[in-house]
Amino acid sequence: MAGLGAVTGFFSGIVFLVVLLVVQPLDLSLLPRRMWMHQVTIQWVLVAFGASALCVGVIWFQIKAFSKPTPQPVSRRTKASIAPATPTAMPSVPGAVWVFSTVSEYISRRIDPEVEPPDFLELIRRNRKGEDIAADAFPRSFILRGQRVPRDILHGNFLFVSRDIADILADFDLGRSQLIPLDGMYRGRDRTKLDKDYFILTFASSKTVFSPEGSNPAAIRQSVPDIPWWKLFIADFPDGSFAVTEDALEGADFWSDPTTPVGMLYMSEHLKAALDAQGIGKKMGFKRCRVVRSD
Repeated sequence: MAGLGAVTGFFSGIVFLVVLLVVQPLDLSLLPRRMWMHQVTIQWVLVAFGASALCVGVIWFQIKAFSKPTPQPVSRRTKASIAPATPTAMPSVPGAVWVFSTVSEYISRRIDPEVEPPDFLELIRRNRKGEDIAADAFPRSFILRGQRVPRDILHGNFLFVSRDIADILADFDLGRSQLIPLDGMYRGRDRTKLDKDYFILTFASSKTVFSPEGSNPAAIRQSVPDIPWWKLFIADFPDGSFAVTEDALEGADFWSDPTTPVGMLYMSEHLKAALDAQGIGKKMGFKRCRVVRSD
């Protein structure tokens, strides 16, 4: 309201000043000049300019007030202080499961298909949901945007892995997930082909093993559902913040969980150790999950 009043006062003063300066010199019989107009002209000029300066000041302070940044959710730039996971009544069992997020500064890139299929957005959605998708539905040629160094693992609409990582993954149980070879990964408008071969790693393998009861409540509140999946950064949470049931120790070594936000991916201890041997484990921001009994 103060800003609206300031704007109204500012323009009202300008209009009055213009009318005064135009009407005063007129020598019309129906609108004779009055001596008092001559006397107050300088006063009105000063008042109008003073009011204008005051209004401009008020407007400036209003703009400053509205431009103050609002608190942001947990992110890689504004990390909240999150307490370590508190002990729960659910006992841990031997074993380890690791979680990471594809929403990571280390692997996130803009990667576009060279030729975008008409159902591209639907294809992305289906893959994120963990649906089984035929390999020939995926584009086979992509363009990496920007000048940042390409990694052995990249994420941009899909999860891409280099041949070195694909060879490691091929030795593990990926469940229904597929490794789809690309014809090429290129950079920039000149289509300079990267010196590595890449594959798409699909998200079709899934397990429903996340345990909210065994997880740190603070971490869950930061993860679902008020904060969108693109605001979730697993690296912000300490080890043990998330828990999975012992069923996670069975079956595939790589999976997603439909009960947790999109972008959270899980892997077994053995697969994580193999990736660590390639020197990318710490950079990926892997976090250890508590393993609890399922009953």
